[in-house]
Amino acid sequence: MLPVVALVRAILVSLAGTLGRTPIAPAQIPAGLVTAMVGAPYFAWLLWRFPRRDAGRTMTHPVRAARGREAGCRRYP
Repeated sequence: MLPVVALVRAILVSLAGTLGRTPIAPAQIPAGLVTAMVGAPYFAWLLWRFPRRDAGRTMTHPVRAARGREAGCRRYP
């Protein structure tokens, strides 16, 4: 899986570099900006498609959660 991800990343950055030089010939758009323009909508779609299941938790600190377990708190089994 890791080699495939590395290959896809290399292709994406190469395409971003090419697209950054092509539209306005004398000037260049940074490859990071082109990658962000593609990645930001994809990341937003991922957040919308797969929401966090534990978003309602308030006590995430391990010590506080342990204290809650010791006190018989049913929220953090």
